[in-house]
Amino acid sequence: MPRAFGKSYNPAVFMMATVDGALACGIAEVHNTFGERKAWFLGKACLKQDHDGDAYLQLRTPKRFYVSPFS
Repeated sequence: MPRAFGKSYNPAVFMMATVDGALACGIAEVHNTFGERKAWFLGKACLKQDHDGDAYLQLRTPKRFYVSPFS
């Protein structure tokens, strides 16, 4: 976790759900240092498979709140 002046915060939390052992959906929650947080549901439309057949979730979305002065 990033730490500054003795304080730390967790910038992202990921929760995944499985059905019969297979990845089904997830929730991604992003926090910034101003106490704001946004959550995104990653449903069936976000479910992908790589060339080895392993499942993963992918979401592309515009930046909706201040996260970093460098992005």
